[in-house]
Amino acid sequence: MIYLQVGILVLEIILCILLNILLKNKLDKKIRYALCIALLLNCWNMRTYQAMWAVHTLFCLLVLLILFKKRKPTLCIILSAIISTSIVTFGYVNMYTIHQTNYNLTTEKNINPTKICFIADVHYPNANNPQRLKAITNTLIKVKPDFYLLGGDFVDESTSEEDMNVLFKQLGRLTQVAPVYFVYGNHENKIKFTRNKLDQAITANNITILNDQEVQLSNITLVGRKDYTNPNRKKTKDYHLTNKTYNIVLDHQPQGTKENIKNNVDLQLSGHTHNGQMFPLSYSYHLQPDFAGNYGKETFRNYTKIISSGLVGWGFPIRTEGICEYVVVNIKKAK
Repeated sequence: MIYLQVGILVLEIILCILLNILLKNKLDKKIRYALCIALLLNCWNMRTYQAMWAVHTLFCLLVLLILFKKRKPTLCIILSAIISTSIVTFGYVNMYTIHQTNYNLTTEKNINPTKICFIADVHYPNANNPQRLKAITNTLIKVKPDFYLLGGDFVDESTSEEDMNVLFKQLGRLTQVAPVYFVYGNHENKIKFTRNKLDQAITANNITILNDQEVQLSNITLVGRKDYTNPNRKKTKDYHLTNKTYNIVLDHQPQGTKENIKNNVDLQLSGHTHNGQMFPLSYSYHLQPDFAGNYGKETFRNYTKIISSGLVGWGFPIRTEGICEYVVVNIKKAK
């Protein structure tokens, strides 16, 4: 977090220097300095819309200056401001629009029709508040699945203990509809309060934590794994996964494709990638080993991996890439 914050501040300083150079013969020195000070004071926090606007303005300005070969600097400044405002507005609307994404799967295994609601990467309270959280929970209740799966990164380094309690009190309402299972993500390792307090808040609201554990749900075996960053987590082969049951792995990070294929896993549900969240970050996930993509459904023989872009997003208050979503998976026996 601190590195990103410093990086954004550096970019804003570069923007101020660039504006001073371009407007040197257009505006008085005092006016130029006042604009730069106002820009820095309003944009130092990466979680603000002003900071997002400033960063996008810098990149747009650099591109326009190259296109115009440094001619018409005033026009470049005006156009970059307009384009940046449009991008941030889109990112704001996109962050606050939540979609239901549906996947219909079939299997040769003997399984009753099963409906799963999968949610990941809430990062509460980023781009969120108690009122919005309640409305989202009301929407999730209406799904009425056979069980809910919570795929990690529900809290992070910006979450207060009060925020954490508000979050899981709301999510606890889902247990009135169906069982709820939770696994940790990498950001749950960065919280400001103790893991014990987090565990207590989750379990007090009747949510079951799966920490390298498995449960039997009729003819389904559900495995909830520790996060990939944990060096002590079990390997897939250490679980009791056979061809007699439909085997689901809930794993925050979409790792372990080859391992899961070899060990009778039918379905893996993961998050973590956010589908980039900020363009063009999604392309970086293709460079990481064993990710097999950063979003959507991938099928390898009898194994399916579904990666969600997340219910909200981390750090930045906007989303310029991908969508905010919860995932509904319907599984039935093939005819």
